[in-house]
Amino acid sequence: MNSYKRITVFLLLLLLLGGCARISYLSDEPTSTLPAPVIEPRNPVVDETASTPAVDEIPQAAVADWETLYTEDNPVTDHQELIRILQDLKGRFLNQFDKPGWYQLVWLNEIYWIHISDPDSGRFDSVLHYSEHEKYNGFLRPWNFLSLDGHYGRMNSPSLNDFYFVPLETPPPETVWENLDYYFSCDFCVASEHLDFLIRWIRDPDNHISEKSLKQTHFSGWVGKYENQPVFIFKINVKYLTNFAYVDTGKLIEIEDHSYYLSLFNGGTIDGNTDRFYLSGGEELDDLLPYNLQQIAYFEELPERIQTLYDECYKKLIEFEEQN
Repeated sequence: MNSYKRITVFLLLLLLLGGCARISYLSDEPTSTLPAPVIEPRNPVVDETASTPAVDEIPQAAVADWETLYTEDNPVTDHQELIRILQDLKGRFLNQFDKPGWYQLVWLNEIYWIHISDPDSGRFDSVLHYSEHEKYNGFLRPWNFLSLDGHYGRMNSPSLNDFYFVPLETPPPETVWENLDYYFSCDFCVASEHLDFLIRWIRDPDNHISEKSLKQTHFSGWVGKYENQPVFIFKINVKYLTNFAYVDTGKLIEIEDHSYYLSLFNGGTIDGNTDRFYLSGGEELDDLLPYNLQQIAYFEELPERIQTLYDECYKKLIEFEEQN
């Protein structure tokens, strides 16, 4: 009888684990239609000793019980505890890049591809960033490209039917994870970069935004639900005391309330918004901005349509380098 119970429990565990796998795409599957379908995020096992990609200052032990400890009625406000939680979420995101191949990420209408050959190195080998929008009539508008053999360039495409490379203002840095923002020309278009942005804000609230203003900044967070997903809700309240920030209309901002909804499954920012309260007494309640940084899909090889864009970028970049 005991053996029968053990077998039953074992089968149940297999079924549960099978349901949590990240969606992957093999090279022989038809993948020419983009954007990729919405990927349901998995709940990864967080290996605190994992070295790939490198995570700055991840604690040796997991943040104890924080997922059940903090609620809206009992939020965490301690800066060091908030940093530890955000670092834990960053680790969950980075632990998904666990095998060689291409990874597709999405932010608004921007598509980002990252290629990794050695997950244990903390490095990436190639990137391709482009915009995809219905108004482009099927044209993929490329912005940043790093070839597998190390050629990097940035592009412009004002005609929306062709593109060309432009000179770089600074030489490319080392292709380590911490420099991904340079290669994508964006500070937080990838979840790990956005979490680093929030961590820097906690560490230096006076100078991180509007450094010439005196301000009071309050951080808080708790675990809750957002669109039926478990999330860490991170709030930042900024009250300006001098040199008030302002919007395009010229209104002076007295208080800004920032909200970010971070996936517990993999650390990606799902949505965010900023509400503004003006010195004159008015207010502007912002709509949620769909970051979608929790979406990630794995491909062994680039889909045919994207491989065609990669090849065209490579050809034009080599020609540009030879002419300059």
